[in-house]
Amino acid sequence: MCVLLLTGSPGSNGAPGPRGPSGPSGSRGITGATGIRGLVGDNGSPGPDGSPGPIGAPGAAGAIGNPGNAGSPGQPGPVGPQGATGTPGGRGSPGSDGEQGQRGAPGSPGAQGAAGDRGDAGPDGPNGPSGPRGSPGAPGSQGIPGPPGSNGDTGLPGAQGQPGVPGEIGQPGQQGADGRRGDRGPKGSAGQPGSIGSPGGRG
Repeated sequence: MCVLLLTGSPGSNGAPGPRGPSGPSGSRGITGATGIRGLVGDNGSPGPDGSPGPIGAPGAAGAIGNPGNAGSPGQPGPVGPQGATGTPGGRGSPGSDGEQGQRGAPGSPGAQGAAGDRGDAGPDGPNGPSGPRGSPGAPGSQGIPGPPGSNGDTGLPGAQGQPGVPGEIGQPGQQGADGRRGDRGPKGSAGQPGSIGSPGGRG
């Protein structure tokens, strides 16, 4: 507890008296002029603990301390959300040609392609040798009858045939109606002279 010093004439140092009991806190007086520093007295016996004083004003910031030891690594944080797609970068310069790789295994045969257009006919080849005679073919169907031929020349008269058997005399037919008289016929040629008859018997 602070003791207020009143400005007075310096007196002689008295013997230290016993510490009296703590009086009630008086009102704060006007700060007087700083007096002459007195002689340091003997240490008195420790007094009873006083009541905690009011919290003082914050002190000036202290000097920065030495860095502490590195702490252990923390747990990995959660994966953050995917960022927005960046703008495409410019086209890079062409790289140098790499070394030629090994020849790959033959691929499987591909599907047969579509038939191409028919090419032009080639030149005729030479005639080959005659083959063996084939077997006769089946008879063909009968052709259409040809047109009638022209009449041939009249043949020579044939030999006279044998007389036929006399037929039976038929029944007389009915007399027909009188026909008209026919036209006069042409005059006939003279007949051949008859043969001379045999002489008659003598009387």
